[in-house]
Amino acid sequence: FFPVNWLRISKACRNKPGEKSDCPQALGFQIKGGTVVGQLPAYEAFCLGGSNSVRGWSSCDLGVSRSFGEASLEYRVPIWSIISGALFVDAATDLGSQSNVPGKPGKLLDKPGSGFSLGSGLILNTPVGPLRLEAASQDLEGEWRFNLGVGWKF
Repeated sequence: FFPVNWLRISKACRNKPGEKSDCPQALGFQIKGGTVVGQLPAYEAFCLGGSNSVRGWSSCDLGVSRSFGEASLEYRVPIWSIISGALFVDAATDLGSQSNVPGKPGKLLDKPGSGFSLGSGLILNTPVGPLRLEAASQDLEGEWRFNLGVGWKF
């Protein structure tokens, strides 16, 4: 996470010169990847897509793979009191490994194997943790997905 001060939406972000800033804006990056070495039962394959993966895709709709790479970029900004906003980009790839999963479920179900999503969301900061409501596109193709999440994606 990198602190930034790009937007001055909330009152806490509009401080006068010399006043201490209390505007917790951040630009967050997440990169992850993985591979399976040795025997791979199909039910242990990596699922790409979903509210904690590429948010514009439903769970496992992007790919079912032996190896994967995934990246997210998210900008978080306070809006009002306990409400914050987020703008994000998510992307993932199966690294061409869907054919290496026994039974080839990703290929049989015609999953693309790689894709991205752009989206935005509202975050309600509660005492038990954040509640997220997000809308994300699927490869800018007009397909939209809405997610309701508990906790942070990362």
